[in-house]
Amino acid sequence: MMDHSITTYKNASAELIAGRVEGKRNTIQDRFTIWAPEYGERVRDEVSEEGSTILDGLIALGEDETELDTIAESLLGQVEQADKELDALITVAVRTPDTEEYRLPGEVPVLNEVMAAKKSDRMDSTGVSDASGEATGFVTGEETTVTGGSSGLFGMNSKKQREHVPGLVSDGSSVWRSRPVSYPVAAAIISAESLFDSFSRGLPESGRLYLLPYLAARSEDVSEQTFEWFYDRVYKRIQTADGGADGSFDDVIESIFVEIADASSEDEQADLPFEKSPSAWDQVRFAAVLQVSGNPDRVYFETLDAVSPALRLENSHNDTVRYGTAFTPGGVFDGSPPSESSPLLGRGGLNLTQYILYGGYFARTTEPTRSSREASERPTAGDIDDNRTRRVRRLLSESQIDTHRLLEEYIHQLVQDQRKLFGEDNGYAAFPKRSVVEQYSQIHALGALGVLDDSTTIRFDTIPMANDSDSDTALDDFVEAESGGETGEVPENSPEPDADEAADETVPEEPVSGKSSEQESETRESRLETFISDHSALDGDEQEAIFVLGGLVGRISAYQNYENVSSTLIRRYPVDYLTKQTIKEVTKEVLQMNNSYAEADKSRSYQTNTRYTTRLTETMLAADPEEWHMTQTEIQWLYSLGITYGLSDYSNYTEQDDEQGDETNSDTTDN
Repeated sequence: MMDHSITTYKNASAELIAGRVEGKRNTIQDRFTIWAPEYGERVRDEVSEEGSTILDGLIALGEDETELDTIAESLLGQVEQADKELDALITVAVRTPDTEEYRLPGEVPVLNEVMAAKKSDRMDSTGVSDASGEATGFVTGEETTVTGGSSGLFGMNSKKQREHVPGLVSDGSSVWRSRPVSYPVAAAIISAESLFDSFSRGLPESGRLYLLPYLAARSEDVSEQTFEWFYDRVYKRIQTADGGADGSFDDVIESIFVEIADASSEDEQADLPFEKSPSAWDQVRFAAVLQVSGNPDRVYFETLDAVSPALRLENSHNDTVRYGTAFTPGGVFDGSPPSESSPLLGRGGLNLTQYILYGGYFARTTEPTRSSREASERPTAGDIDDNRTRRVRRLLSESQIDTHRLLEEYIHQLVQDQRKLFGEDNGYAAFPKRSVVEQYSQIHALGALGVLDDSTTIRFDTIPMANDSDSDTALDDFVEAESGGETGEVPENSPEPDADEAADETVPEEPVSGKSSEQESETRESRLETFISDHSALDGDEQEAIFVLGGLVGRISAYQNYENVSSTLIRRYPVDYLTKQTIKEVTKEVLQMNNSYAEADKSRSYQTNTRYTTRLTETMLAADPEEWHMTQTEIQWLYSLGITYGLSDYSNYTEQDDEQGDETNSDTTDN
């Protein structure tokens, strides 16, 4: 096969490269005997007089056997043995009579013209006799000679019977009718693959994500200054970034995404004269393509604007963990689990756009099946990438995300996390509280963004919010946890959580608030009441009943963990134990155990946990659980949320203060 350019690469023996092996191509002599005369005549009428003279000189050399022998001997004279293997880049330098210096092919216009003619012919004649015609160019919109021979169209359908592919012309000579592009555009398409590699990042299981920056404006509307800014500030930084696990590609992409986000804020500080207006950043877009090896269609998703939807989700998620009252000072999840333990938690502002596009945002909180981590058969490339990125595809295409399926995969993850924790004895309560809080923040961020399809499920479209300055509330009676120095950065290697850490931190002995136990109980009662009333997902007796049941299981398990009771309620009634058929059994056992501890422990009373027990008896009696309308998935996730709430429902007073009311610092747990 002949290269398009007069420059070619060859790995072969010196004598073959010199043209001394009969029947072999891509040699030094071919540059003159084949390359120049074969296509030189096609461009002769279109090139300058100098170009025509250069072509004549190349062709004359190819016809002069003596000169060809001289060229061959010159090469062989530089090696010790004729059969020595060489890595050779073969090219031709040109010096015309009126110049003193030689010029390489890129500096000689006629050589580029011949190369373009040769490449155009390859587009038309690869596997067919002629693949061109007169039509409107798909990209340019101009009437011209077009070709359909650019790579990809047949390749993507090579395993299918082409005559059955809708819209695909199966006759190769008429392929231009399917995708008519002008020759320059076709050449750009062919050359793009190697260029695009610099703008791509490998994902697990042979996936490759392409992030292609461009300016969303017509060429005539882009000033030279703006284009130079884009080239230096965006394009070149990505193109020159090092790929691979230890490369700088991820850091550069993250940095640019942060700059795009910052540029959209009101307090943007520009450092260049033409950046005083955010218009340049406003025009920056990233086309995204996920190509999956092993997938028959090759491309799993593609979009012309990947950053905007991901950035909207980032903002929604940050609003949830920054202003949601469950996370603000005094909120039940404030500092529990600590923000530094997760890339999805923290009030400092999280940079999540890259994490979302890479698939880690959803992969961290979900599992495809309840046994996917222990599956004996490794999932195929298409399957695993589907699990990591299918919701990314729906987000980028502005399609709805199935809430039921999302909750189902939440439960799959929690079940596997909890099973692993059951086999460990590390001082933590055997419950993946951190995973639940991550899921809680994620699903409410998605709900607030309006991308959840909750037509057949409970709703997650509301979550109580507070401004950072809203500290004069009843919840301010609680002690604010320290942030732990959150930076807003996503840890490098954290696409999925480690179940060993899912049980979170060991909670230190709680500080004294200086209030009576009655005041503490009132505040905690108010917090629980507010949490339930402000969440649409808990709007109903069924939802409230299962949530407070989980809350009571969490409270009692916290007490048991403090008392070193090995068989905690969390172990007896794990996430996947709860069904419509077992709810009554679990409720009965949990209420009885709460009363038993009240009788056995002098520091407790029958008033202990009344904020849970009163609600539980009232709501559970409203209807037979076996007649509830909730699905098992919804029941189990709300139960998990309740357990997490109960484990996090700390008291802020000492044992000496607790002779009459709620739990003492027995609430101090590993969760």
